[in-house]
Amino acid sequence: HSYPSLHNHAIMCTLYVQSIVQENLNSDFTEERVDAAKHLGLLKCSDTMVIYALKERVKYDEDERVRYESAKSLITLGILS
Repeated sequence: HSYPSLHNHAIMCTLYVQSIVQENLNSDFTEERVDAAKHLGLLKCSDTMVIYALKERVKYDEDERVRYESAKSLITLGILS
């Protein structure tokens, strides 16, 4: 059997995660970056793009809260380095 609704759901989830990474995690507004970093961990999406983006925030974001939430999300996703 084919499950198109599950396939469509997976595509929508992927697009949603991409929009969080591209728009919110790279926002000029600190609170948006904090929320994005937190939500990416809660969504438990261990996509390569997500991991890379969170690592970039840990290394380079000027706000301590963004770095903290990014690091916390990486740990939640099982990335310890």
